[in-house]
Amino acid sequence: IDGSDCICRFMNDASGPVQQPGLSNNVRFVKWNKKIFLKASRNIDKREELFAAYGMEYWEIVQRNEKQDFVAKLAQNA
Repeated sequence: IDGSDCICRFMNDASGPVQQPGLSNNVRFVKWNKKIFLKASRNIDKREELFAAYGMEYWEIVQRNEKQDFVAKLAQNA
């Protein structure tokens, strides 16, 4: 999904690896008629940040990429 022209690009995952007390996901992704929508899990204030779960696969990929970047930097400095 290319979020360059989507409000979703500003969302964070409150249940991701870096969690802050008091924050929780307040929207979820819903697929309907080949489109993706956001559905609020509760009433959201107009100035409140949106949080949605990215999914475990996303965080596994991020972790793998970070590890590869670290190994590449070690190889450059060797």
